[in-house]
Amino acid sequence: MRLPFLALLPCLFLAAPSAMAATTSEACSGVRIDAEASCEHRVEVGCATTCDPRDMLFACAAELAASCQATCDLDADVSCTNDCDAQCQMRCQVEDVECDSECADECATGCMDTCFDAADPAQCRASCEATCDVECADACAALPVDADCMAHCEECCFGSCSATVNFDCQLGCQADAWAACEQVLLQDCEASCGVHGSVYCDGQYVAGGHDTLDCVDQLEEAGLSVETDIAAAGFCAVGQRETPWSLLLLLAAGTFTVGRSRKRLRSRRAG
Repeated sequence: MRLPFLALLPCLFLAAPSAMAATTSEACSGVRIDAEASCEHRVEVGCATTCDPRDMLFACAAELAASCQATCDLDADVSCTNDCDAQCQMRCQVEDVECDSECADECATGCMDTCFDAADPAQCRASCEATCDVECADACAALPVDADCMAHCEECCFGSCSATVNFDCQLGCQADAWAACEQVLLQDCEASCGVHGSVYCDGQYVAGGHDTLDCVDQLEEAGLSVETDIAAAGFCAVGQRETPWSLLLLLAAGTFTVGRSRKRLRSRRAG
């Protein structure tokens, strides 16, 4: 299966970039998270039952795309890259281009159409977007600090071209290791119950275990709002991050307060 050429159009033509770019956090499994995503830090007693393999799609895809890149390293088709220069000249006359913030988002615009008739469209789309992420990351990393619009636009275009030519290989490589990846992430998710909790964005698992709090911090540094949901034995609340012992004490005392944001509770604790 190949990414359709339409997937490259946003980089090549004069499509306006989104106002807020997605963010990719190392502590959040390397998953590309939309700037308007709804993220939550779930701390639950007995939460193993909420760890679902279908929630691991983007975390597995991000991990496997990175590992498969050594095998799936075909050079971009000349027929694709030859168009980059002329189209970028047109684009840079009317707008600026930032490779880091635009390449992966623009490359991924064709993933939904590409995977429409796949055996597992959701998994295919996750693999497609993760392929865009790794190829764009490599392309944009080659840019010097003082690179101009043309350089940014061309590397954005080259990243999309590389994703296109390597997608078939990536899809097969990721599929071969998918079951094992899901199992590892499920174990991480279940081991996080009642300890550090797990982080979910738009319903997808992105971090657990020792990466949980670092993931929350990195998301907040990127400007995303992360709510902490604490739930057990019929109680549910939004509050600050708690250690297992303090969480159990709160449960015993029945002192959960619904609707408090982490920032409010942090300021009270600091005071």
